[in-house]
Amino acid sequence: DWDRALAVNLTGAMLLSREAIPHMRKAGGGVIINVASQLGQRARPGRAAYGATKAALIHLSRIMALDHAAEGIRVNSLSPGAIMTSRVERRYGGREAAEKALAPAHPLGRLGTADEQRRFIWPARRVRS
Repeated sequence: DWDRALAVNLTGAMLLSREAIPHMRKAGGGVIINVASQLGQRARPGRAAYGATKAALIHLSRIMALDHAAEGIRVNSLSPGAIMTSRVERRYGGREAAEKALAPAHPLGRLGTADEQRRFIWPARRVRS
């Protein structure tokens, strides 16, 4: 659904950032990491709303990085490949089917995990510019 994808993937990130940036200014800087997707950079059939909103999130992150760099606020986007989640499992009818359909497109030959994504994002929030 287009409206839901726009509200969650783009508007949600903008609203959260808008609320966080004044606090980051007061603190002398901060880090915003928006979780985009490989589908924000690669087209995939049947994923127009998701892909378009993730592409917009990548671009929003770039603009915000330029707008807030002088304030010590760093803004980046992370574009992971497919991450094994319950949503992916439902979409493909199970873990095995998801791995079979999606893993060949990834250099490691498997889907990522939520834990791997967390281990990347969590330490990055403390790195100063």
